[in-house]
Amino acid sequence: SGTVQYVFNGIADNFYPYVGAGITGMFIDGSAKGTLSNGSDATVSFDDAFGGHICGGFDYGISENLLLNLDMKYTWAVSGTSESATGGTTLTFEDMDMHNLTTRFGVKYLF
Repeated sequence: SGTVQYVFNGIADNFYPYVGAGITGMFIDGSAKGTLSNGSDATVSFDDAFGGHICGGFDYGISENLLLNLDMKYTWAVSGTSESATGGTTLTFEDMDMHNLTTRFGVKYLF
């Protein structure tokens, strides 16, 4: 993924809030196999997904080189599907929509 961020400087001493947005790519290696009610075997495979994200958070300076960080990122992406079934059964799925909210807490050290 790639993100562009805007940092709000001058809000308060040692406090650096930011917002951002970007694009996301997900490499997916997944499939599901099962048996349908008519006895046919079925397989669904998921394609790689592409989408976007928005984020926000802040850094808080503890010292000149040490910062605490809190970050939240909301990601959405769409993955296509490939379907197959035995016994002449037709199997159709919509694209898979994925949504994720991640919260991270960290420590940064500036060299």
